[in-house]
Amino acid sequence: MVRYGLGLAVLAMLCVAGFVLARVWPAVQRPSRFVAVSLAYYSGAFWLPWACVWTGRRARRRVPRVMTAVALVATGVAAWAAFIEPHRLRVREERVVIAGWSAGAAPIRVVHLSDLQTVGACARERNALDLVRDANPDLIVFTGDYASGPFWNETPAFDAARRFLAGLRARLGVVVVSGHSEPGDLRARLVDGLDVIWLRDSARRFDLGDGRGLLVYGLEVETRRLPATPLSGREGDAVLVVSHVPDVTRDINGRRVDVHFAGHTHGGQIAIPGFGPLVTLSKLPRRYGRGLHRYGDHWINVSAGIGMEGGYAPRVRLFCPPEICILTLTGPR
Repeated sequence: MVRYGLGLAVLAMLCVAGFVLARVWPAVQRPSRFVAVSLAYYSGAFWLPWACVWTGRRARRRVPRVMTAVALVATGVAAWAAFIEPHRLRVREERVVIAGWSAGAAPIRVVHLSDLQTVGACARERNALDLVRDANPDLIVFTGDYASGPFWNETPAFDAARRFLAGLRARLGVVVVSGHSEPGDLRARLVDGLDVIWLRDSARRFDLGDGRGLLVYGLEVETRRLPATPLSGREGDAVLVVSHVPDVTRDINGRRVDVHFAGHTHGGQIAIPGFGPLVTLSKLPRRYGRGLHRYGDHWINVSAGIGMEGGYAPRVRLFCPPEICILTLTGPR
């Protein structure tokens, strides 16, 4: 057991080093954290439990049944996270009251999508398009991260992302903003010629035809320039902010925003019951890693996303299935 203790200690040191490096060296924040999570995940799921079983049998020792059971459970959970849960796409529906609307105002359905991060077309993405069509949305907002490479051969991810965006339809339109999973030049080519509204630190007003409107501000992922004045539209307008990262929500208090839509976190991809996501890559408290929450004077909806992180991170989901969000905006009851 000494060698296991030593191996486990080395593994723990590497994981801790990854998270410490992410704190003191921002340039390697994402890869170092993802490497740490990958080491912990794959080692804890495959190497450590089965190494204990194998070495015990090799030494002709009686391996406790509990050790074999632990190894089987660990491998089973890892297999579930890699092959089952990433494809268990769910629809999360929420209701948000817009204070400036009358009680009898017709509800508006906004579908919130995020973090497709495709590496090539798959059944999950086709299912997502079907679910969006079934929702019959008035407006679609997509909070960035469309392709996840590999970018030495960008064709599969590029083609899949364009087909997905081309398949989106909504009565008022499809609003997209920049993410950062793909290079900037590729991002521009992804949306070129498509029937989408790419907001880059800019706004678009959608007239609802009954004295109401939706004023939508879309922010660039790099600059995130908010106007200096309060984000107020006409009387009867609901003001929506759409950004990739959720951290922007700290800067929009007092600006007369109703709802902030964000992605980026993937809900952590790996969440621990009772604790929450291991990693969110956001400076907001952990509870804002996914879901609809009240933050100051506005609502923030953080999508767990459709896809998964690429690169150094394990393409897995555990206790955090992919999702499509439907927010119904209504007047007070």
